Amino acid sequence: MIEVRARGINKGTYVESLFPDGTDESNVILAAGDDLTDIDLYRALPAGSIALHVCHSHPRVQNELLRDQFVLDSPQELRDALRAFITELTLSVLL
Repeated sequence: MIEVRARGINKGTYVESLFPDGTDESNVILAAGDDLTDIDLYRALPAGSIALHVCHSHPRVQNELLRDQFVLDSPQELRDALRAFITELTLSVLL
């Protein structure tokens, strides 16, 4: 894979432009990715965000992950995690 982008521009700079002052406490940002280029995105997420990284134990990616990220082994695990989030959110709204 080859990624072409302007110098200094990455997924993280875009996220920073979306949330320059963070987010309201009632909002939670969830980001998911499967590539080393997603690390910039995770680092730029506002406090309280959730980062899900789909990884096949690539050592370079594992070394870059932050402590508040969740690592999933497969796209199926990501789908299962998203279903679990939706179920929990639905139950919390109904109660």
